[in-house]
Amino acid sequence: MATVFSADYDKAFTLIYSFMAVEIKGRNLKEIRHAMQTGRCEFIQEYHENEFAQPAKGAAIIESVRFITGEKMDDILSTYKAGK
Repeated sequence: MATVFSADYDKAFTLIYSFMAVEIKGRNLKEIRHAMQTGRCEFIQEYHENEFAQPAKGAAIIESVRFITGEKMDDILSTYKAGK
């Protein structure tokens, strides 16, 4: 797995696998990204205010998780390879 980060890695990052990409967006994601990099993150979930208590100020919040496959995945891979 390769991890590609947006310019502002505290708000978004993308996990790239050989068969799909997973785009994660939110706020204060630095700790989650670091936990993934060090193998300490086993589970992530989008935050929905009607399902969970309001998180503490400055807490990590995942606002969206998007799975990308097919032609869109090809676009991401070509962009990733061009950036190397």
